[in-house]
Amino acid sequence: MLMPGTVYACWKETSFSPVRNNSGEIIGVALNSTDITTRKQQEERIKAQNEALTRIAIIQSHELRRPVASLIGIMDIMKMEHIDFDYFNMMQITINELDEKIRGIVKDSEDTILGRRLAIVA
Repeated sequence: MLMPGTVYACWKETSFSPVRNNSGEIIGVALNSTDITTRKQQEERIKAQNEALTRIAIIQSHELRRPVASLIGIMDIMKMEHIDFDYFNMMQITINELDEKIRGIVKDSEDTILGRRLAIVA
């Protein structure tokens, strides 16, 4: 990157080729430089989106599984005890925990799309 941290920051792809005379001797250098800033910015956005998807996959496979497994276990106990209302408070806490995790994933995805840093730590 050229001039990072300034309004002139940009990416350039530059190539050098030898310039030869009729005898094949190198007499100079040809320079070709192309502005690839847009491409690099798109690559960075894709990279951030891929990081978000990776984190979402990790969270779904681990973080979200725990409260869901707890909820299933509580429901099994309720079935065995023919629906004892004492367990509904525990179920509500577990559901709220799951809801909080899901909201965090949604917010992280939105922040990633808007170009902010990822907040979820897996």
